[in-house]
Amino acid sequence: MPFFVTKDRKYYQAEDLDVQLVVMGGGIGLRALIGGNGEFAATGEPAVLSAHLSGARLQILFTSYYKALLWLYSDPKIKSIAELKGKKIGVSGIGAATDTLMRDILKKRGIEGGREVAMLALGSPEARFIALKTGNVHPAVLPEGFKFVADEAGLHELVSFLNEDVFLLSGSVGARENLIKNDRSLVEKFLRGTIKGLLYAQSNRSAVLPYVVRTLKVKEAMPRKSSICRCPVLPAADTSMRTFKGKRTARRSIVSQSRNPRR
Repeated sequence: MPFFVTKDRKYYQAEDLDVQLVVMGGGIGLRALIGGNGEFAATGEPAVLSAHLSGARLQILFTSYYKALLWLYSDPKIKSIAELKGKKIGVSGIGAATDTLMRDILKKRGIEGGREVAMLALGSPEARFIALKTGNVHPAVLPEGFKFVADEAGLHELVSFLNEDVFLLSGSVGARENLIKNDRSLVEKFLRGTIKGLLYAQSNRSAVLPYVVRTLKVKEAMPRKSSICRCPVLPAADTSMRTFKGKRTARRSIVSQSRNPRR
């Protein structure tokens, strides 16, 4: 969401950048970045790290959030985690963040994922949502965009990962190492513009609502009711900025540079 805010408020334009935002799945976006079809990609940090370990020359430029922006939704008849024994949970993939974090949450409630509860790898959020709606899984782990869709569909929120003692670095921006090395000016301008948008969204949460409605294609009433939609993915970001000294320092540096540009 900060990218849309940044573009609409002309923060990129102020940095003399013409940024085209292309919405695509995380895996597709990462492959586009590796293949040179984009300068930057917004994705989860684990995906960038995995690609890097597989030989892709990528680096993470910054990470916005330290809490997992995930929710466990179920049929309204299921009211508690305890009722999941013997049932099937839809996750993106075995070993993926949706799987490992869900197992941690189950374990803290005395349930062993994979033995007492089946974990089914279903891939995309769309596939997980459809499997949940059709009854092929009993709950499913969904990301922030599908939270509102699930609310509209009348599904029951069993767990908000934001409220759990689990952590996941997300909201990351990655770039190819050769771009960082050869065009540092472009990288600095892009980061400066993006973080301006992020900071604006944090301090003007109600102003973010139109971006949520337009981007996620949900009714305005749904985000207004949501606990995360005063600014959809920023409560965790706001906390992380104040909690981690390195991020706070980086934030001050970016703001200082934007007020006192060197060029």
